[in-house]
Amino acid sequence: MPAGMRKPGPHLRFSFRVVLPTVLAIGLFVVTIFFVIVPAYERQILDRKEEMLSELTQSAVSILTEYEREERAGALDRAAAQREAITRLRYLRYGEEGKDYFWVTDMHPVMVMHPYRPDLEGQDLSDFADPGGKRLFMEMARRAKTDGSGFVEYVWQWKDDPERVVPKLSHIRAFNPWGWVVGTGIYLEDVRREIDRLTGHLVRLSLGITAAMTLLLLIILQQSLSIERERSRAEGSLLESRERYRALVEASTEGIALLRYGRIAFANPTLIEILGRPEAEVLGREPSEFFEERKVDPRSALPSPEPSESDASAPAAREGWIRRPDGERREVVLTASKARIEGRGATILAVREVSPQARAQREREELAVELQVSLQFMQEPVKKFLREPLACELGDTIRRAAERMRRAEMSAILVRAGSEDFVGIITDRDLRDRVVAGGLDPSEPARCIMSAPLLSFPESGLAGEALLFMLEHRVRHLPVRDASGRIVGLLRDRELAASQRFSPASITREIREARSPEEILDLTARVPRLVTALIDTGSPPRSINRILTAVSDTTLETLVAMALKELGPPPVPFAFITLGSEGREEQTLATDQDNALVFEDPPEADREAAQAYFVRLGERVCADLDRVGYAFCEGGNMARNPRWNRPLSEWEDLYRSWIETPEPQELLAFSIFFDFRLAFGEAAITRRLRDHVDEILRRNPPFLLHMARHALEFRLPVGAFGRLVTETSSEHERTFNLKEAMAPVVHVARLYALRHGIESTNTLERLHRLHKLGVLLGSDHDEIVQAYEYLMRLRLHRQAELMREGHAPENRIPLESLTDLDRTVLKQASARISLLLKRVGFDFLGSA
Repeated sequence: MPAGMRKPGPHLRFSFRVVLPTVLAIGLFVVTIFFVIVPAYERQILDRKEEMLSELTQSAVSILTEYEREERAGALDRAAAQREAITRLRYLRYGEEGKDYFWVTDMHPVMVMHPYRPDLEGQDLSDFADPGGKRLFMEMARRAKTDGSGFVEYVWQWKDDPERVVPKLSHIRAFNPWGWVVGTGIYLEDVRREIDRLTGHLVRLSLGITAAMTLLLLIILQQSLSIERERSRAEGSLLESRERYRALVEASTEGIALLRYGRIAFANPTLIEILGRPEAEVLGREPSEFFEERKVDPRSALPSPEPSESDASAPAAREGWIRRPDGERREVVLTASKARIEGRGATILAVREVSPQARAQREREELAVELQVSLQFMQEPVKKFLREPLACELGDTIRRAAERMRRAEMSAILVRAGSEDFVGIITDRDLRDRVVAGGLDPSEPARCIMSAPLLSFPESGLAGEALLFMLEHRVRHLPVRDASGRIVGLLRDRELAASQRFSPASITREIREARSPEEILDLTARVPRLVTALIDTGSPPRSINRILTAVSDTTLETLVAMALKELGPPPVPFAFITLGSEGREEQTLATDQDNALVFEDPPEADREAAQAYFVRLGERVCADLDRVGYAFCEGGNMARNPRWNRPLSEWEDLYRSWIETPEPQELLAFSIFFDFRLAFGEAAITRRLRDHVDEILRRNPPFLLHMARHALEFRLPVGAFGRLVTETSSEHERTFNLKEAMAPVVHVARLYALRHGIESTNTLERLHRLHKLGVLLGSDHDEIVQAYEYLMRLRLHRQAELMREGHAPENRIPLESLTDLDRTVLKQASARISLLLKRVGFDFLGSA
C-alpha cells in the first residue's frame, strides 16, 4: 500500500456495506411511491371517470332509442317522440350535488337542448367558442360524425353558475336515427380534488410506512454495528497466533475447514471423519465438491473463491448435506465466516451434523412461523382482498362478456338483471367447460352459462372464514356484500391462499392436481402437522374438523376422478356419498372409511353390467383411499361392498325396511346411514334419497321411538359417586374412551334432527338449528355445545400427541394423563349429557 494511504476503518466499511444500502432502499421506496405508484393511481382514477362518462352517455342514448322505437312502431310521430325524449333528458341529473346534466345538439351543430343554457337552444353553434377560442360544439359534431363517440376537453361555466368558468371534460355520442349528438361531462377541478384527496391518503400511508421502515432499519443498523464490533474483536484474536488457532481447530467437536482462494487448505480430523475421505482427497478441492446446500436465498451460497480482504461479514449458518463416497448423505449445518490469517483473507467453514432431535425442532419452528403468518392472514378482514367486480347484463352475449373479462384481465364477471341486483356469475371455467368444450355458440345470451343462484359473503367477515366458506361450497370466486346487501367486491381464492402452504386451500388444491394416490399420500402427510399446530394455537375444534373433512372430501373427489378416467364413463349418473363422521363433517386424525354408492336405475337389460361397473369403481376408490391413509372400515360400510353399492330404487327400499320394520340390534350399525352427504356425483340423486327418507319418517313416527330407546342405552362415562368409567388397554393401563363419551350427543342430535326435518348432518349445526327452532333452550344448547367441543378438543389433542410421538392416533386417553381440571370438566360434561338423555326420555317415551 502506498505511503500515506490507510485502509478504510471498520466504521467506514460498515457505512458502505450496511448504511448506504439502507439509505438507498428507503430512497428507492419513496421514489417508487411518488413517481410510479401515485401517477399510476391518478391515471386509474381518471380512466374510471372516463368510463363512467361513456356509460352515462350510453344511458342517455338508450332513452332516445326507446322513443325512436315508439316512433317506428307508430305510437308517436317524430316531433312528439323527440319532444318527450328532450323533456326527459332535460330534467335528468346525477352527481353528488344532483347538478350534473346532459345536453343535445344536432350534427350541424344546432343546440337542441341545454338545461342551464336555454338561451343557446335553436342557435347555430358553428362559431361558438370557449374563452380559450376552442369551437367546442363543432369539435363534438365532427367527432360524432367520424368516430361515433369520443372525449372533448374545453372550458365551460360551473354547473348552474354562469359567472364561473372552469375546464371540463365531456363525452359525446352520436344518435344517428335523429342526427343528434348527446353529451355530458365532468369538471376537471372535481376530478383533481378527488385525486388529491385519495392520493393524499396514499401519501400519508406511504410516509407512515417509510417512517416505520426507517425506525426498523435504524434498530437493525444499531444491532449490525454491535455485531461488527464483536466480529472485529474476534478477528483480532484470530491474528494472535496461527498455531493456537490450529490447536483449537483440531480439538473442536465440529468439522472445521480453512479456505484460501475458495479451496480447502486445512481440514481438522472431525471434518475428515464426517466427509469419510482421506485428507489427501480433501485438501486443495472446493467445498461444493462435497457439500450440497439447501438454498433458500441466493445470497446464502458457499464462500466466494476469491474472498475480499475487506469482506468481514458476520458468520451465516446454512443447511445442507454432505455427500460421502459410499453414497450416504448426512444432513449438516454450515457456518462460514471471513477471517485474516497471516495478514491475508481467508474463510473459516464450520460443519456440524444435525441430530434427529434438532431436525424435529427445526421443523416445528418452521411450521410455527408458517402458521403464525397463516393465522394472522386468516384474521384479516376480507375487504383487504376485494377486487372491483366486473358486470354484464343478463341479455349480453357470451362473446361480449368474455371480451369484457379479457379487457379487464378478470377471471369472473357478475351478471345483472337490468336495474336489479346481480343474479349470477360467469367464470373462466364456465367459458372453458360450457362454451369451448361444450360447443355452445358465443352469440348465445350470457345467462345460458352463468352459475346461479349467487353465493355471497359479508364484508364484515374475515379472510379465514371466507376461505372455509369457499372450500365448503367449492367455489373460486365469491361476491362480497356490504351491510346494506349491495355487492361491493369480488374475492378470489388465489389471493386468499397464495402464501398458505399448510392451509387447507393449498393442500386441497395440490390434491386436486395430483396424478396418483402416491402423490396424494405425500400431501395428506402434511395434515397431522397442521392439526397439531392448530391445536397448540387454540383453534376451535369445529374448524379443525372442517379442515380434516375438506381434505378428505377433496381426496375422495380426486380418486373418483382418477378411477373414472381409467374405467371409462359411467353407464348412468351416480352419487358417491360419505357416512358417519365424514358425513357429519366431524373427522379426526383417527378415522377410517365410511362411504357408499348410489346410482340411477339402469334399464333392466343393462342392470347387471351397470352393477358390475359401479362395484369395480367402488373397489378401486376404496383401495386407493386405503393407500393414502384412510383405512378400510372394519364393519365393511364401504362402496366396495356390493351391499352398499346399489341402484337408487334399492336404496329407497332399504331405508323403507329400516324405518318401517326396525330391528333394535341393527340400529347402531345402520344409524350412520342417516348422516349421508354427497361427496362426488349428481346432487339430484342424494336429494331424491333424502326426500324419500323424510317422507318415510313422517309416515312412521314409531321408528324415532326405537332410536330414542337406542340412544338411552348408551352407558355414560361417569359411574357411581362421580367416578370416571374406564377401560383396560393392552398395556393394562386404565383409559377413558373419548369417542364413546361423545356418542350420546351425536345420536341425540341425529334423533331430534330427523324428528324436525333438519337436513344438516353436522352435530353442532343440528344443535344450533334445534336451538333456533326452540327445541333446545339457550342455556341447554350452550352447555351441551361446550361439553361436546371440550371432548372433541381433548380427543384431537390426544390424537395429535400420539402422532407427534410416532404412534397411531386413537380415541382412548390414559386416566393418569388427565389433570384434576380435566377430570372435573369431564364429569361436568358427562352430567350435562346425562340431562340431555333424560330430556330424550321425556320427549319420546314420556318418562325419564
